Amino acid sequence: MQYAVAHSWEVFRKKNEITPAITPYGWRHTFVSISNNMPEGLKRRRVGHASSMDTEGIYGQAVAGEDEQATAYVEQRFDAIFTAVPKPTL
Repeated sequence: MQYAVAHSWEVFRKKNEITPAITPYGWRHTFVSISNNMPEGLKRRRVGHASSMDTEGIYGQAVAGEDEQATAYVEQRFDAIFTAVPKPTL
């Protein structure tokens, strides 16, 4: 079985011009990084991690546009806080 999977991957990799150093196991890092908005429980089940494992810390990597997304999130949170607080009247 393991040989069949390895052989199938090799055929797929060559046909799609994927770098030999790329492995299905290595895609775990990519998956965790691009699915950072997925609920943690779902992500852990997909990656095969127990609740005690630091999935993000081990597999998470920077994703293009993530800094801008984080900035927008923080701005939205502060905007919500500041608009919810009644302004003092003098």
